[in-house]
Amino acid sequence: MEEEIMMKDMKKQRLFSVLRLFVLGGCVFILACVNPVAAAVTVDFEDIDLAGQPFVNFGSTLSSQGYNLESLGAMFIIGDPAQCEGGCVDNGTQTLVSLDGDDIPPGGIGGGPITVTEANGKPFRFVGFDAAEGIQDNSDFPPAASLVVTGELAAGGTVAAVFNLDGDVDTFETFSTVGTLLENQLFTSILITAVGPAPLGDGAFALDNLVVESGQTTACANLANLSAFFATYGFTFDGALGEDVTVRMSTVGTSAAGLVKASVTMTGPDFTVIKRMSNVNDVLTVNLPQTGTYAVSARWYPGRTRVPGDYCLELQSSADAWTTFQRDAN
Repeated sequence: MEEEIMMKDMKKQRLFSVLRLFVLGGCVFILACVNPVAAAVTVDFEDIDLAGQPFVNFGSTLSSQGYNLESLGAMFIIGDPAQCEGGCVDNGTQTLVSLDGDDIPPGGIGGGPITVTEANGKPFRFVGFDAAEGIQDNSDFPPAASLVVTGELAAGGTVAAVFNLDGDVDTFETFSTVGTLLENQLFTSILITAVGPAPLGDGAFALDNLVVESGQTTACANLANLSAFFATYGFTFDGALGEDVTVRMSTVGTSAAGLVKASVTMTGPDFTVIKRMSNVNDVLTVNLPQTGTYAVSARWYPGRTRVPGDYCLELQSSADAWTTFQRDAN
């Protein structure tokens, strides 16, 4: 009986979606009509305070733009490249120089390896980066010949790509992951390793402008001017068997500050209810039981006083479900 009621409830919500589009005459009233996109971030080290120093040794860990970097060696953030012993590569901005890596050869002239993760552990895509040989003229820190980027896949396993440096120690080069095994992959971390100069081992290198995209997306809806009858919104995404999906609901600004109760329901490709949550700011986490199109409905909590306001649904996934999350066009 309960499953039958749930099925009717879901069909009713889809009917409300159709009626809503008819009554409102389109999407112009609803924020979520614009398809959500990935949040691109450039890790450029400009948010790191050097306290007036030309460069600062941050040791084995540092954070920038919401991403953490960890190294076996020392990571320097350079503010004034001319003050480096031997001269650091200059692109007019703050950059990272990696030195004293894994002690190969003895004395540790190498750079890296450097591991990059999202500060909250969320998956991300790696789009591209700028790199250079690091130190222009210092025999203690011979430059790397290439960089290997190895990505730890959110779905399990690893992929890697090699990026060859041009040997011009005076300039940065811009690299893209397009056309490599790293392209459009979702990672929990990436590892940047220097190769060469042979036979010395891994050399020094510099990094800047790491472009990443978060493995999540957000869709929002404005419920402020809708009646209780139409205050139901449908969203869909395409998921794969075994994929982990997390949905969060949050209010926007002060318009929904009093909104505490709201119903968010996820149903599977066969219309079976997978999971529900009933409080704003709750987290709904599911390991998807099958491959197909899933629906997520959001509405005011049944039987409670309606509190109009704006809200957003954020979907995070371990694979590609987040890239398909959108308002239900049906």
